[in-house]
Amino acid sequence: MSDWFYLVGTEQRGPVAGSELKLHFEEQILPPNTWVWREGMDDWVLAATVPELIPPAPPPPRPAATRTFS
Repeated sequence: MSDWFYLVGTEQRGPVAGSELKLHFEEQILPPNTWVWREGMDDWVLAATVPELIPPAPPPPRPAATRTFS
């Protein structure tokens, strides 16, 4: 992954490696509504919209089948 920049309030931080920034999200150091940007992007986006930084949540587990006994 290339170097990323991110916003904390109105302060721009970075560059940081993508793996480091991903770790910040995994460890909840940064919230998923953090604005991020890297070279090649048109504009800043919310980290939650970048799957390589914050993978989508897995689907909820299926409900357990109920068994009836006669």
